[in-house]
Amino acid sequence: MHIALPAPLARATADRRFRRRHRRGFGIEIRPVLAMLGGSEPAPMLPMPWIACLLLSLCLALAGGLRAAAASIESEYVAGDPLSPPVLNIYIRGEFQNGDIARLRRELARHADKAVRDMAFYFDSPGGALVEGIEMGEFIATLPNTTQSHVGGRNAGSAICASACVYAYLGAKFRYLAPRAKIGVHKFYMEGKSMRGGEALALSQDLSGMIVSYLRERGVDAEFFQDIVSSTGDGIYWVPHERLASLRVITQDVRGQTVEYRNLRGQLTLNIEQDALVGYNAIQLSCAGNGMTGTAFLQEPDNAFEGVLMLHSGGVDYPVLDQELLSRRGRISTIGFRVPAQAARMIMRNASLGAKVFDRRGRMAFGFYGDVYDARIGEIFWNCASVISIRNLPAKR
Repeated sequence: MHIALPAPLARATADRRFRRRHRRGFGIEIRPVLAMLGGSEPAPMLPMPWIACLLLSLCLALAGGLRAAAASIESEYVAGDPLSPPVLNIYIRGEFQNGDIARLRRELARHADKAVRDMAFYFDSPGGALVEGIEMGEFIATLPNTTQSHVGGRNAGSAICASACVYAYLGAKFRYLAPRAKIGVHKFYMEGKSMRGGEALALSQDLSGMIVSYLRERGVDAEFFQDIVSSTGDGIYWVPHERLASLRVITQDVRGQTVEYRNLRGQLTLNIEQDALVGYNAIQLSCAGNGMTGTAFLQEPDNAFEGVLMLHSGGVDYPVLDQELLSRRGRISTIGFRVPAQAARMIMRNASLGAKVFDRRGRMAFGFYGDVYDARIGEIFWNCASVISIRNLPAKR
């Protein structure tokens, strides 16, 4: 796969109007959202710092004390090998300014003739132009490559990503934060401007709606917006790592997981899906007359191979003796299997399950990243064991 440079995302008319009118103002000045207030009586002029914080505690500039040089954008191409795909590392350091997206496009275009599967963006920035940060994140989100965002790592373990940088960081599918790195948000403010109350209200509503919509598009809990507008004072609120993980701001290697019951041709099945850096993988489980059976759908790597399926639970791999390769199509290995009794007991106890295919020497594998934890996994194994026990009871005479 080669690098694709898609056109900017299409936006709703109101959103385009908002961005066009305010793009130049973020971090420096704000022009009114509305040229006129719908024929109503003119609202009184109020100092913008006061009215913005009164309405939605929003602002539109960097917090004081975090000014930095304009962002530098550099890249490094790393060729792949039999065990890892080629990756393009992009380093973005410094303050976001208007025109950074165009500079990023030009930097990526330098590698347009190279095969790239993964793109890794490394951020170290105090923030800057808000809309530029959001639009950079949207651009990263449109890239067809497997995208990663990092704060820290690659010899920058104590890096920061604050304010506008956070929105660019959220554009990647998989997002990482090094132990000593930090992600920060803050209330926004604007210096040296006055604005009519109605205009400030319209601006605040447009901006907050745009941010909440963007957070949801990136799979982030909208509660993160409360962290942005509720920070105290005019300083940066460095969000704890645990909270960032719980709100899905950082994903590490797993973007999302789902566990749900489904009716498959009249039979109750438990469907387990995982969207991870290693691929999109799934397992379907159902209770048969003599135990739990399943079908695994595992995404193959570039150097695909046939091997042995093993189930994973609680940090232990369990061999599966009764298994059959049903198909290999579209880089998906579909494998039917019966869960061994020992594995079934541990899966029921741990309420967790994953699956991998190992090569014959046990050196390489593909499939789930670890195992998926959910009470319903333990539940279906417990129910199946109960049903089988009842079936095996001696008949009354």
